[in-house]
Amino acid sequence: MNKTKPEPTTKDKWQKFQTIRNRNDFKDPEFIKLRNEIATENFHLVIKLSDLMHRKHPEVDKEDLRSFASLGLLDAIMKFDSGKDIKFETFATYRLFGSMYDEMRKADWLPRLTRQRMMKLEKLREKFVSANGIKPTRDEIISLAEPKDKADIEKFLNENGEVWIYSMNGNVSNNDDNEVNFYHVDKK
Repeated sequence: MNKTKPEPTTKDKWQKFQTIRNRNDFKDPEFIKLRNEIATENFHLVIKLSDLMHRKHPEVDKEDLRSFASLGLLDAIMKFDSGKDIKFETFATYRLFGSMYDEMRKADWLPRLTRQRMMKLEKLREKFVSANGIKPTRDEIISLAEPKDKADIEKFLNENGEVWIYSMNGNVSNNDDNEVNFYHVDKK
C-alpha cells in the first residue's frame, strides 16, 4: 500500500477559506466545503500524531485519540492564519497534541498531582522488583526515591497507604465463561 501524504492546502484555498470564515457565515455551503477539503488534506496529521500518542499512552484507545485529534484539527483550521510565516502542519501539531491531552485529562478521574505521585511510586516499585525480584516494603520504596522526592513520597504513602488500582476493562480473567470481574480500589 502506497502511503503518500496529500499535497498541502494551497495558499489560494486558505485565503478563500479565511475570507468566508471572517464573515462568520459558518453555514455557508462554500465554507463547509472548503473546511472539509482542508480537513481531508490534513487528516494524515491526525493519524500520525494519534499513533505517536498511543505509543506513549497505550492505555488510551487509538480511536479515541483519533477522535480527540480530529477536534484539534478542526480547531486548528478555524484559527490558522495563512498570512503569517508558519506552515499549517507546524501550527496544527501543537493544537492536535493539546486537544488529545485535554480530552485525556477530562477523562481521568484522578487529579493530576495524585497521578504523578502514583507514577513515581510505580517506577520505584518496578526498579526495586527488577533489581531484587520481590515486592518492596514501604521503607524500601522511600529509600529508593531521590532526596528531593523522599518527603513527598513519604507523605503520600502516609495519607493514602499503598493504593492498587485494577482495570475493569482489561483482560483480568483467564476463564472462558465470559464472567466479568470487578475490582475494588483499596488501601493496603
